Amino acid sequence: MCATWHTCLFQIAYECVSLTFHPFGVALAAGSTEGHLVVLNAESGAPAATIRVCGSPLSCIGYNPAGDMIAIGSQNGSVYLFRVSRDGFSYKKSNKIRGTQALNHLDWSTDGNYLQTVTADYDLAFCEYLLALCLAF
Repeated sequence: MCATWHTCLFQIAYECVSLTFHPFGVALAAGSTEGHLVVLNAESGAPAATIRVCGSPLSCIGYNPAGDMIAIGSQNGSVYLFRVSRDGFSYKKSNKIRGTQALNHLDWSTDGNYLQTVTADYDLAFCEYLLALCLAF
């Protein structure tokens, strides 16, 4: 068994605080401290899209398992949902789930129907993204 190490340097014009890969490995999405989502071609590192999401840091991001949605959690407590094209490089705002506490982490259920978020105070919320409805625990 052998391991191969690769060095990967991508240039992004913003300070980034969150990263995620598209489930098919085609894109790398980064959330910035200024509220921008920066999408790069994962193979070449070329910028594919830059989207102003909000004015707060984008502290957590994640694609759903099918790769056709991305959830973006912000320090303002909101989760922003975008539809993603099949190639992983085009994004269209779909919905916003408002919250009050800064978000530290989010992830999708394996079927892609639900989101789980964790706040800075370690509160959990489970969201049904189609209804934009969250239950806090």
